[in-house]
Amino acid sequence: MLGSVLLRAQQLIGVLYQETAVQTYTQCLDELDAGTLPMWSRLEAPEIAVKYWRLEPKATMRDVIENIRADEMHHREIHHTFADLTRDGGGSNPFRPGVAHTRDAR
Repeated sequence: MLGSVLLRAQQLIGVLYQETAVQTYTQCLDELDAGTLPMWSRLEAPEIAVKYWRLEPKATMRDVIENIRADEMHHREIHHTFADLTRDGGGSNPFRPGVAHTRDAR
């Protein structure tokens, strides 16, 4: 019983939260590209974002939003992967410590 509850929770988080976030950030990028957010198109990235994502010194908010969206896409895949592990009756955790990830390669 608990296993099926955890499976549903992983699916719910992956679909509702992370997918909605990806769609929201994509819409924001589309609006930036369309010129409907002129103030944001000229806004420099905050220093904390430049350091966190290792952006170029002259990065913009668009660069920050692209990186946030990429993180949300990764979170979405993690939740779906865990839901699939449970559904398949087990398997090894591909996100366990010691396993190289794309983000770690930066």
